[in-house]
Amino acid sequence: MNRMQSKHGLSRIWPALGAVAMMAAWMAGSAGAWAAEPPANVRTWTGAVSANWADGGNWTGGAAPGAADDVVIDGGKSQPVLDLATGAVTVKSLTLGGKTAAATLSLANGNVTDKILIIKGDVTVGTNGVLTHANETATGTAVGDETQRLGLEVGGNLTIGAGGAIRVAGCGYAKGAGPYKAGSSSGGVHGGEGGFGFLNDSGFGVRTTPTYGSVPSPVTAGGGSAYCAGGGVAVLRAAGRVSVNGVIDATGGSGIGGGGAGGSVNIRAGELLGNGSISAKGGDGVPSCSGGGAGGGRIAVVLTKAATFGSVTMSAAGGTGGGKDMGYGAAGTIYLQGAGQAAGMLIVSNPPLVGVGGARTLIGPEVPGDVPADVRVLDRARYVVTRDTSVVLDNNSLWRHFEVQRCAYVRTDDGKLETWDLQPLTGRKHIWPKVDPRTAASTAPSTLPPADWAGLAMDDSAWPRVRLPRPVPGGRSGGRGDALRPQSREGETAAILLRGKFEVKKADLLKSCRLSVDYVGGIVVTVNGKEVLRRHVPGDKPDLLALAEDYPKDVFASEACDRYAREISIPVALLRPGVNVLAIEVHAAPYNRAYVKMLEAADQGGFWEPIGLLSAQMSVSPAAAVVANVARPAGIRIWNCAPYDTVSVFDYGDPGESLRPVAIHAARNSVFSGRLMVSSDQTIKGLKATVSDLAFAGPSLAEGGAGTPASGGTKGSGASLPSSAMQVRYAVPVVTGAPPANASSPGEFSGGKSSVAPHRFDGLLENIPAEIPVSQAPAPMETFRGRMERKVMTPGAVAPLWFTVRVPREAKPGLYEGRVTISAEGLPSTNVPLRVSISEWTLPDPQDFRMHNFAYNDPEVVAGQHGVPLWSDRHFELQGRSQALMAEAGSRQVFVNLCPGALGNSEGLVRWIKQPDGSYKHDFSAFDKYLDMVAKSVGKPFPLRLNCWRELEPNQKDRWVSLLDPATGKISRMKQPALDSKEALALWKPVFDEVLKKIKARGWLDVTALGWIAGQEGPTEDVVGLAKQLWPEAVWGILSHDMTRDWKDRLGNPWVKLRYAQTCYSFGFPSVRGYRELLQPQSVVLCNTYRWCWSDSTPLNDQRRVGEDIVMSGRDGVSDFGVNGGGVSWPSGPALTQNAMLYPGPDGPVATERYEMFREGVEMAEALIFIERAIQEKKLTPELQQKAEKALEARSKAFLKDWFVIRDMPAEEDGKLLGLAGEVEKELGKGKQK
Repeated sequence: MNRMQSKHGLSRIWPALGAVAMMAAWMAGSAGAWAAEPPANVRTWTGAVSANWADGGNWTGGAAPGAADDVVIDGGKSQPVLDLATGAVTVKSLTLGGKTAAATLSLANGNVTDKILIIKGDVTVGTNGVLTHANETATGTAVGDETQRLGLEVGGNLTIGAGGAIRVAGCGYAKGAGPYKAGSSSGGVHGGEGGFGFLNDSGFGVRTTPTYGSVPSPVTAGGGSAYCAGGGVAVLRAAGRVSVNGVIDATGGSGIGGGGAGGSVNIRAGELLGNGSISAKGGDGVPSCSGGGAGGGRIAVVLTKAATFGSVTMSAAGGTGGGKDMGYGAAGTIYLQGAGQAAGMLIVSNPPLVGVGGARTLIGPEVPGDVPADVRVLDRARYVVTRDTSVVLDNNSLWRHFEVQRCAYVRTDDGKLETWDLQPLTGRKHIWPKVDPRTAASTAPSTLPPADWAGLAMDDSAWPRVRLPRPVPGGRSGGRGDALRPQSREGETAAILLRGKFEVKKADLLKSCRLSVDYVGGIVVTVNGKEVLRRHVPGDKPDLLALAEDYPKDVFASEACDRYAREISIPVALLRPGVNVLAIEVHAAPYNRAYVKMLEAADQGGFWEPIGLLSAQMSVSPAAAVVANVARPAGIRIWNCAPYDTVSVFDYGDPGESLRPVAIHAARNSVFSGRLMVSSDQTIKGLKATVSDLAFAGPSLAEGGAGTPASGGTKGSGASLPSSAMQVRYAVPVVTGAPPANASSPGEFSGGKSSVAPHRFDGLLENIPAEIPVSQAPAPMETFRGRMERKVMTPGAVAPLWFTVRVPREAKPGLYEGRVTISAEGLPSTNVPLRVSISEWTLPDPQDFRMHNFAYNDPEVVAGQHGVPLWSDRHFELQGRSQALMAEAGSRQVFVNLCPGALGNSEGLVRWIKQPDGSYKHDFSAFDKYLDMVAKSVGKPFPLRLNCWRELEPNQKDRWVSLLDPATGKISRMKQPALDSKEALALWKPVFDEVLKKIKARGWLDVTALGWIAGQEGPTEDVVGLAKQLWPEAVWGILSHDMTRDWKDRLGNPWVKLRYAQTCYSFGFPSVRGYRELLQPQSVVLCNTYRWCWSDSTPLNDQRRVGEDIVMSGRDGVSDFGVNGGGVSWPSGPALTQNAMLYPGPDGPVATERYEMFREGVEMAEALIFIERAIQEKKLTPELQQKAEKALEARSKAFLKDWFVIRDMPAEEDGKLLGLAGEVEKELGKGKQK
């Protein structure tokens, strides 16, 4: 059995090959022409004069060989070069090598038609013999412009002995040359695409494409990379047999950066014998240069007398990536056609390679000739036909997805199956997610989808949209904003469900449909509800909880666990006119006990999960029969999008989905949002969106309302929500024009306005621009066994439209219906139903919230963003907007920086004015206006934090106050005396007396505290001593790593009374109904900085979860996140969490998408606390008490287990919670929380 047969299990293939004499006519004619040749002479190469074949002085006998001569090349003073520029050269036989000396014959300026070497008899390439061609010099401006190829016609047999070679490796297109140029560090392309590399931005993430050259008769050279040449061309025609016991090598070059692509080996012969090798492999990427592997070349063997191919090993594999983060090259092609077979078989095979997949063996318009129907795609190859075939779904399609979670199943060493919690929340050693396995408390799964989830009738509009791979290999929390929180656990995904849609427009034309899937675990695939494929999942009945087949112990958690189903034929009879659904369910395999032990010993999180859909591709032929769904469709369209879904300029509306109503769940006195998207492949012009009045339509959705008249209210009964209660806003893309040439950070991409990832959206503006251009944002970077950039995605013109309802406190509970009307150039006026469901519950006013967030509001940043003078009337107006917005999100903390440097500020709100006698007076004008602004925008703050001193930075020696020169108005800094001196007391005493007097007059003294920031512990002794004299009754607000509710000053100072604690360490574990702690009397307000757990680019659904996470952890709120940017970064602050929750709009600070989700999360936390308080006070009926307790228990457990329905599609669950809060309030008979 030949080695390739053995390796790929193809021994069954060869007997099926028939017999046809493809070269019979040519060989018969040639034999007749050669029959009457004169007797031969032996010409032996000496190389005495030069390397020129044509110079007789280099040969025995004094003449160059002719058609009647037997040629022997075996050593010599130099190695011969045969120049074929003027045409073919004919000899009788050729013997090359055979001794210990090198014997290399190089053909120059040859081709494969009329500038070839013709041997009428036999050719023998023995030990140390090498037949090659000169290095290619063409630039590759067009396919087929090669000037250097090896063409050999043999009238007898061609024998390559052990140690002999036909070697054209690295002789193809030179570095930087080829029909399709490689990026700066990507691999070259030929039969397979080149993998991406990473030398600079222009090279990273870019596959080299498209492929070129014939499959059944390849004659093209491999493309070079930026630094390496491709493989050359060897076309070998033999009337007899070709025996390969040595090598035929057309491998691409390796050396620096990306590899060169494999070349071509084209054999036409009677038989193929031997146990040597034929290679057209792509060159490897170089690790030191982060290069991509090159694409494989092309091999074709057509036999006229035999149906088998000897024991010759053949490979056209791609080159390996220069590291796990670089792309490996795609396989080239191997075409095998035996005697009598009208068409051969195509093998596309890539072994396990180092690097990231994605490169394809692409058969597109650039590949001439027929492609056989018999295609064998093996190992890790990715085969894609785009010629008269449409790829209707692939990794770049937007798939609706759903996940099912449950405990992990682990296979023990003795073969038993056990159920474990791999990262339990209770009794753990760490707050961060770590492996600490123990027996599972429950095997119950999370919410399951409807039984008909894979069918055409399924409404999947609530399912989030994703691109593949899913989940990201290496951990489900990859890319998650709260990945460091304990509930963001891994190892508990039981099933991943995906639905992709495409359209069939001409069903009568359909010829074929094929599917290729790469996965981890097991898969079940259906088309329009009919199962078409099941791999590694036992049984034949639907069972979303079925375990996939086990992996062998020795490959667990490696890329060898990838499983494949390639080029699976799907019956076209299953396809229907209109929208079709490809549904894929992925099942988890059991864990391996040895792997879990290793993780436990390593004490780490972020591990490999035995489940995932790495890639999926469905192709349909002919292309005219279908509408693909792999890229942005042409034209402008409106599409639905939940407000908590994170969208980007690379997203678009699925052509297979219909437009649905915008549904918003809300409470009285609350603010909630819905969203629609408008997108186009061209500039959107004249976009307008309006909202009608909303009429009462019956009970709320939580009460079973569906927009139909019902008791308690009827359509037209008079209750309504005016359109003025709805705010329509447009989300600004982070990148609004051409980004700076060398932009790398979000701030650089946005011109300093945003810290959100450049492909996303941020600020919400009331005025929609007249024109919304196609975005120029770069493609997002993703994690996929390293880093991955989707260069194939194209941005569009995308407009997120937010519809935010501010429900009046006195609104009648129930369902309200209206419409949104959207129009634009090229888009007819479109009405979309709008439904607002209002529960009986009334959200408290912000000043009555139980949750207390302590955001960092920086007045000086606001002034800088809007170009207004510090402490001017306009500045106070802008700062007031910022404070008011944050108050609605439960943050009423106000910083009063009495001196510069207290929190990175340049000026203090109090200015010292030096008098002629050396004493000081004070200017409190800015201080007074500042407190006026606070009273107007926030009301009573909580807390009002006086910042005078903080722990000195390592390079800081002095503290200052602001000194005002009344004559010039100039403000400078004046050094403070030592804090433990009499001079310091004299400096500060009159200021503090006046400040406290003014605060007391406003009735705010009870919420005022002295502020302190330090890495560890509380204020230093000198600060405490001075503060005690200035304000003996003071309480403190301290930000430090080690703050807790029961914190005590390490110096034992009883007058350091902690009232407001902001902790970096004491995150707290979220627990079932952990917010009960907030209903107990607390002497200290304890907030967590949420450091490293969120950022500006955190997905919107995770922004929305922060409030619930915080209160479930028994903390009063989240602190020290940025409102406008700026501020300090140690020990926490905006630089380590959220930099800027608001956006600098054209007329002042405005809300962002993130802000709206954070605010909704705070409102949901208030609903939880409201219900819990009623439960604790036992004021409910037994039935409602039981219902409420059961609901909160279930929601808490789903949150703690990180279940999909509460994490990624919470609308329905939140609607239920608001409805329950309404039931509780209705029974209590109160209009507000007590």
